[in-house]
Parts: sequence; structure tokens; C-alpha cells
Amino acid sequence: MALSTLAIVILSACGTTSPTSVASPATSTTPTPPVFGLDYGPYTVGDGPGDMVPDSRVEQLLTVLKGKVRWIKVPGASAGNTNVPRIAHGMGFKVVATAYITGDPKVEEAELKQLKIDIDNKWIDVAVLGSESIWVKAKTAPDLEAELDHLRTYIHGRLPLTTVEPNVVWIQHPDLVQHVDLVMANITPFSYQKPFNEALSYVNTSYAELVNKTHKEVWIGETEWATQGGLFGQALANPETAANYFTAIEKWSRGNKVKMFYFEAFDEPWLGKLEPPFGDHWGVFTKDGSLKEGMDRGFSPP
Repeated sequence: MALSTLAIVILSACGTTSPTSVASPATSTTPTPPVFGLDYGPYTVGDGPGDMVPDSRVEQLLTVLKGKVRWIKVPGASAGNTNVPRIAHGMGFKVVATAYITGDPKVEEAELKQLKIDIDNKWIDVAVLGSESIWVKAKTAPDLEAELDHLRTYIHGRLPLTTVEPNVVWIQHPDLVQHVDLVMANITPFSYQKPFNEALSYVNTSYAELVNKTHKEVWIGETEWATQGGLFGQALANPETAANYFTAIEKWSRGNKVKMFYFEAFDEPWLGKLEPPFGDHWGVFTKDGSLKEGMDRGFSPP
């Protein structure tokens, strides 16, 4: 397994040699990781949602991201995701954790219970209730708004609360904005079959529309480009195009100070069965933690 980390630069300040002087204490600075955020899913070894994941695997793969990424976004609170916020927080990452709202009361109860544990232990920095719940028709907008308001009373201002929906849903349901502290939108040109030469423009226009219409801080929860799979409409999934998109969108987000999560950190094989032929090729890194060809350019400082 090829695990890589950015070197930590140590700067030492020395005092004078005069007998009457006091030596200045050594100081150290750690470079700010270049990428704001990646979506991190733990199912990289033939498992999938509902399966537990050993802490050692989480620690091993998060070590790959150490020094490269400031935030991770966890797509679920229970099962294999249960220990990710605790481990990531302990490693110095900022963490967004999501409680899935699926329409299944048992799943929702487990997700919400664990999200509250994460909140109470200060393992997360932003709480998310629901991931595309309206988009997939797991919840109506009024029902989701009511659940957000209920969770807000529990959080009591301890950290920001939001939900994640595609950019089009936020525009279609303007009342939803009043029930969140920030807007987190998935803006995914590949999923809309945009050609590469239109992708960046689509993200820029969609983001600007959300900022102008919601009047709240807007974060991008997901944007992505598959590294294999061929044509999807006019979107071409191959290593070169994916690396070019990752590089371009990271440069755009830094230049415009947009808080953005790229989907996703590592390939997850189970997604290949759910979303063929692209599902197991979303990662910036392989499932084993190797950086894919060309993706290094996206981590280059501006």
C-alpha cells in the first residue's frame, strides 16, 4: 500500500548568545493543507453499508489524507461510519457528519442517535440531517424542515446544522433555507452529463445562483468526475479528464474561497454494483490509498 503524507515544516527560532538574553522558544508551523475537503467513505475492502469497519482501516486511510485535506465529510453516522468522526477528530481533521434520512424508522433512529453522540462529544464541526432526502423522495420538504427544527432544539447552537440536497432542490424549495444555518449543495456536472469544457462554468453559475437566491453561506457538499467508465452522455470518464476536472475545480474553489467537498477520497468497490460502470471509480485515491495519476496537481498550493 502506498501511503503518502505531506512533510511537516519545522521552523526553529533561536535566541542570541548573550549571557543576559533569554532564548526565544522554538516555534513550529504546519502548512495549511491545500484541499478544503473530501468526502470519505470507509467501505474500501469488499464491504458496504451496514457493515462495520475496523478502526485500523479508518486510521490507515485517513493517514493518507493527513496534511493534504482540512475537512472530511462522512456520509452516514452509524454502522461502518460510527467511529470515523471520533478517529478523524483525534487526528486533527475538521469533520462534517451526516445522519441519513431514508424513510426507514429503524435506520433513522440509529443514525440520529449516533449523530447526537458525535455532537455531544464534540467530534464534529457541522451536523447534517439527510443527504438528498427530498431528491430521492425519502422525505417531503415540510417533513424534513420539521425534523431539522427538532434537531436544532437539541443542538442548541453548539454547531451549525444543515441538510444536503442537489443545487436544483434548494432552488425549488426556497423555504428549506430558513431551517438551516448554511446551504450545502451537491453540484455535479458529471451526473448531469455535461462535457468537460462546460463543467466548470456549470458549477460556477450554479453556485452563484445559490448565493444570490438563498442569502446564506453556501458550501458544496459533492462534486465529482469518475476516473473510468467511458461516456455518460457528453461527460467522458477517464483518468485524464477526471484529473483535469479535479485540478480545475480545486483551483476554482481556492480562488473563490468556496468551501467544497470533492467526491470522493477513495474508490469504494460496493458503489460499482450500485452505479455501474462509474461507481467504483469516483476516488481521487485508489481503494488501497494510492494517489491516481494526475491527481497530484489538485493538491498543489495556489
